[in-house]
Amino acid sequence: CLDVLNNFNGNLNSLINHVRESVWRLPCLSAALSSCRHWSKIIKLNKKFHCVGLVSNLNADSFQEKISVGFKTIKIKISPASSISQISKIIQECPQDIRFRLDANGSLDPDETNQWMERVNSLDGIEFIEQPLPVKDPGYDLLKSQKVALDESFIGPEKINWGGVIIIKPPLVGDWDNFLSWRKNRPHILRHFISTISHYGVVCSDHQHGQ
Repeated sequence: CLDVLNNFNGNLNSLINHVRESVWRLPCLSAALSSCRHWSKIIKLNKKFHCVGLVSNLNADSFQEKISVGFKTIKIKISPASSISQISKIIQECPQDIRFRLDANGSLDPDETNQWMERVNSLDGIEFIEQPLPVKDPGYDLLKSQKVALDESFIGPEKINWGGVIIIKPPLVGDWDNFLSWRKNRPHILRHFISTISHYGVVCSDHQHGQ
C-alpha cells in the first residue's frame, strides 16, 4: 500500500481510479479510500459502537472486573486446553443480563467443537462461539449457524457463503459500497459485526440484523 501511495504523490483521484481498476486486490487501501466517501456518516457512529470486554485469564475476578466497569458483553478466548465446565460455572455465576461470546480462533477440532456447541446451545447467555474450526474446514457444513460466528474465514465479501453471524474486520472489506451491496443481497445472513480491537482488552463492534 505504501508503494502505491507514494507512486501517486497526493493525486487522490488518480489513486482511487488505480485501486478500482487494479488486478491486485488491495482491500485495506480500498477500504480506507471508500471510507472517505462515507466520512460524514462514520463520524456519527462514535456513540453507537458496542464495546465488549475481552477476558483471557479464566478466573472469576477477571470477569467481575469487566462487569464492574460497565461491560455488558464479555468475549472469552478459548482453546483445546480450556475447561468447558470451569467457563460454564463462571458464566452461570455472572448476572443474567451479561452476554458472552467465545472465541476459539480456529483452534478446535470437530469433536471438541461439538462438545463446546452442546454447552453453548444450553446456555442462553452465550451469543455464539467464534471461528471454532480452522478456515475452510469442511466441518462447518455440519454445524448449525445460529450460534456459530465466522471471523478468520472472512477474507472478503465475495469469498464467503455463510448464513450465520459474520465478524468483519474493516481492513478486509475493500470498497464499502461494494460490501453494502453484497450485504443487501444476502438477507439470509443472520447478523454481521463490524469489529475493531484495541490494545486494552476491548473489542468495539457495531452489529446489524439483516441490513
